[in-house]
Amino acid sequence: MHPQLAKLNEQFARAADLAKAACTGLTEEQLTLRVDSAEWSIAECLVHLNLSSETFLSEINKACIEARQRQLHGDGPFRKDLRGRVLRWFMMPPARIKVRARSILEPSMIGPVEKALPRFLELQCELQKLIEEADGLDLNRMMITSPLSKLVRYNLFACFEIVIAHQLRHLWQIEHIKNQLRLNREHFLGKTD
Repeated sequence: MHPQLAKLNEQFARAADLAKAACTGLTEEQLTLRVDSAEWSIAECLVHLNLSSETFLSEINKACIEARQRQLHGDGPFRKDLRGRVLRWFMMPPARIKVRARSILEPSMIGPVEKALPRFLELQCELQKLIEEADGLDLNRMMITSPLSKLVRYNLFACFEIVIAHQLRHLWQIEHIKNQLRLNREHFLGKTD
């Protein structure tokens, strides 16, 4: 596998590990509790990431099929185009600017809480599989139209980078929520250290 794709694969594996670690030891109540009514719970963050991954998986898969049909082969180095660089920078944690999620990515109905993390891990495996399948294709020339805005296009390498940056942003948010839950619990129990 191309080294840049191997690095992406490692980042998606690391994101899966971060999600598992963040949810370990938490009760269903803690996973669904909103520390602030204006912000999502841990479970809602995971469901949002799941909806996002499902949306991007479809577009990435289509781009790979089309690239194989058009014989768009390449061996790198791969670069993010300008839009991809800007979007990746914007997505990286901590959030520089808060934006409301598109309605298709709003986790309004989170379903069974115990399924949010397993679904996230399953989608990570699917993303990693697509990275492996993209090996040998020219990720610089493979263009993706953002599933969130038909006006925004970027290359496939940038797309993978944007997806992982988005995940890291919300995993950072989950860690922040978990810390707030811990601090609130300690305050409630009268602990100050």
